[in-house]
Amino acid sequence: MARCAENVADIYFKTSRNKSTQLIFCDTSVPKPGFNIYDELKDRLIMLGVPECQVAFIHSANTEGKRASLFAKVRKGTVRILIGSTFKLGLGVNIQNKLI
Repeated sequence: MARCAENVADIYFKTSRNKSTQLIFCDTSVPKPGFNIYDELKDRLIMLGVPECQVAFIHSANTEGKRASLFAKVRKGTVRILIGSTFKLGLGVNIQNKLI
């Protein structure tokens, strides 16, 4: 987990000029109360200096409108790190504009 966060943060800062985006696929857990991998990873990224507003969970986009809004933010580079499961991020997600 720590190494993943360090790698993602390193890429985040190295690609800030272009506002490049990253997807993190996590099938181990889902965002939920108590300990979970999603929140732990986000917390580590924030501790490493990534602004909280630049990290999002696909699971929070639980309507078509929210999903469209989130995808637009990723395409623009407003949200630069998107975390989600293979199921939720793997199909019908056309956000490759700034992906590295």
